Amino acid sequence: MVEYALYVRRYAPFLSFGGGFDGDGRGFSTSLTVTSRTVGVATFGPNPGAKISGVGHSSGSSWVGPWELRKSFPLGSIGRHVSEVRVTVSNVDSGSGKIAFTLYTEGNLPFKDILLHKKVADVVDKIGKAVRPNAPRPQLTPDIDTFVDFSATFGGNRIVFTGLVRGDGFPNAEVFVLDATSNPVPLFDYRTRSNEAGPLHRLFGAHAQNRLGTFTRQIDLNPDGSFKLTAVQSPVVVQEI
Repeated sequence: MVEYALYVRRYAPFLSFGGGFDGDGRGFSTSLTVTSRTVGVATFGPNPGAKISGVGHSSGSSWVGPWELRKSFPLGSIGRHVSEVRVTVSNVDSGSGKIAFTLYTEGNLPFKDILLHKKVADVVDKIGKAVRPNAPRPQLTPDIDTFVDFSATFGGNRIVFTGLVRGDGFPNAEVFVLDATSNPVPLFDYRTRSNEAGPLHRLFGAHAQNRLGTFTRQIDLNPDGSFKLTAVQSPVVVQEI
């Protein structure tokens, strides 16, 4: 069965952000070797009723110091933590020739686990669990929330991808699809306007109604279902004002 993978990633284009945590220092990419703050992947195919599976992960973070300071002083890194990225696939509509769903990712950056000694961070967790047994583990930072309302329409030897990207306005967002042979089709390139203060005031709340942008892309297919890429593909670029 032919399968495709929708990738939704959030990354910080800065070398450090949010008071000194390491970023990704890059622009839009479809490479699977680059770093990202959050990654969500949904695997889907053209068969009606096929199950859509979703997974998530993060490259992790350390405290490295504000970039303006690092330019003059070679600071080392403090701590390392790979945050949890939770993935939800909902609103699935799978019919003849078309599949649609919403991919939601939320991932945190638990500052205390990076800045505090592990024993101290563990004590904070134990106290939190005793006081609020059913509450989430205290992170001291908000989640990065991303929603992609996605659809793929199959018609003969071509496929049409459409989508709406919603969620937090920080950091950058990139959306692309890989075929079974890992050929990429870039779909969406969102560029935030914030740097150092981004996570301090822009991530609280899911911002589910905040539209980052839309995309539509038609791609021809080879007989085996792989993408027939005859030219360099470019994503829809949205620069936040």
